[in-house]
Order: sequence, then C-alpha cells, then structure tokens
Amino acid sequence: MIHKKIAPLILNVMEQILGHLLFKILKMFKKNNKVVSKGSYFYMRLINSKGFTIIELIIAISIIALISTIGIASFAGRGKIAELDAAINSVSSYLQLARSRAISQVKPQDPVICTGTLEGYKVVISQANNSYELDIVCGGTTSKISEEVLPTNFSFDNDTTSTSFFFPILTHGVNGSGVISISGYGKKKTITVDSVGGINIK
Repeated sequence: MIHKKIAPLILNVMEQILGHLLFKILKMFKKNNKVVSKGSYFYMRLINSKGFTIIELIIAISIIALISTIGIASFAGRGKIAELDAAINSVSSYLQLARSRAISQVKPQDPVICTGTLEGYKVVISQANNSYELDIVCGGTTSKISEEVLPTNFSFDNDTTSTSFFFPILTHGVNGSGVISISGYGKKKTITVDSVGGINIK
C-alpha cells in the first residue's frame, strides 16, 4: 500500500524538522550550544537563525497532521479486523462446543432441555438475522441452548454453503459439512467444516 511506502520517508522528514524545532527551543533556555555538534546542520541553523519560519511551521504541522491521519486510519483498520476475528472465533467456538459435547455425550444439567435420548448437538446459522445458535437434539426434539448475533456491519454472506451442522453422538462426524463465510468492511473470513467434523478458520 502507498502509505506503507511513504511512511519511512515522512517519518525521516518529520524527525529532521521536529529535531530542528527542538534544538531551537533548547537554545532559548540554554546558552551553551555544545549540546549540538558544531559541525552539524542543526548547529549552523541555530547560529544563523533566530526563530521559526512560516514554511517550517507549515511543513511541521502538515506532516504531523498526515502522520496522525495515517495512524488513525491504520488503528481503525486494525479494530475492524479484530472485530471480524472475534466474530469468526465466536461462531467457531459454537461449532467446537457442539462437536466436543457430542463426542463426550454430555447432557445439559437442566433435564427440561433434553427429556429423551441424546442424539447430538447442532449449530444453526440464520443468514436472514445474522445469528447463530447452539441446539441439542434429544428423542427427535430440537431445543435451543444459546444464541448470538453477529456485530453490526458484519453478515453471513453468499459464500456460506451450509447453515446447519449436526454432530451426532454415534458417528463423531458431522451432517451438513460446508463453509460459513462472514464479511464486513470489505473484509472476509471463513470457517470450513469437513465431513469428519474438522473445523478450520481461514
């Protein structure tokens, strides 16, 4: 990206200008100019200059503003990536939980949720509501255990190939293998669930 290429140059120029301004400030409070090498550019400028020029101030302020803008944009971009990572990891944790509970054949402590024979656990994706839920299947009846909604501006996009993943207790695999795709702010991440129940984020 362009800002990555010009950033080192901008920082170098900014260092030169701010360094010059700093030395002038130091000169105002300290008469001993030995703090700066007599052979340096800054020393010569200090001897021959009595104040800041308009051009120097404009350049310094412009560079500070540019660096600040780039920094804010970069920070905002990292925040969006972190938000996407959190969303995809949350969906993945639902899948991992359904799989592990099916393998261990664990029933919820609340007997009302599962009144029959435990058959497995299921994760259901709702593209219409951008939500996902963890269900338990007992005696042919499906009951919801928990549900969450994706953050604002994120959605399950059209690259999602499967919206129901059932992990039966007997086969330790999954019925409904496929891809879950989440996108937002021009970024995308996917979860692939294979036929044996493997869960991978890309």
